Amino acid sequence: MTTRLTLRLTDAQADAVGWLMDRKGLRHDERHPRDTIGELLLDYVREARGHEKHVENLKRAHHELRIELDAMRRERNGVAKALEAERANRRLDRERHAALRTSLDRARRTIERIRSSRDRYRDLVGRAVAALLRVMPSDDLGSLERRLRLALRKAGFELPPRRTAPAGRRQPPGKRDAAG
Repeated sequence: MTTRLTLRLTDAQADAVGWLMDRKGLRHDERHPRDTIGELLLDYVREARGHEKHVENLKRAHHELRIELDAMRRERNGVAKALEAERANRRLDRERHAALRTSLDRARRTIERIRSSRDRYRDLVGRAVAALLRVMPSDDLGSLERRLRLALRKAGFELPPRRTAPAGRRQPPGKRDAAG
């Protein structure tokens, strides 16, 4: 299908068509300007359609990049949360380790105190046995306590005074408080 189009060109437009014809190597007769203008229209339409496709491709690429960027942001946020959780775990581990180290240090000091106390009491028992062996034995237990006090006093130790039991029956702690 052919449509007839009559154009009135200004001098500048006619010069532009002439320049295009010269560039394409065409003769300046009646047919060639018409073909040149038709080719220009077709080129313009092809270029416009290509531009539209290019714009569509750019929009699609921009949309895909935005989706990828959002995925990267989500991944980055996930990694940041995981890193923060790992830091919190390490902080808790350090605190637990410090508490454990403190507890172990206390236990070591306690063991040392027990060892020195054990050695001191072992020495005390040795002195008490030696003192008892130096004092003449007796058959009654009251005499044994007296001998032990005497032996320890000679060795330089003093036993606390003997507690006497209260007269009468002892009552359980709850009844004693209610009666008093």
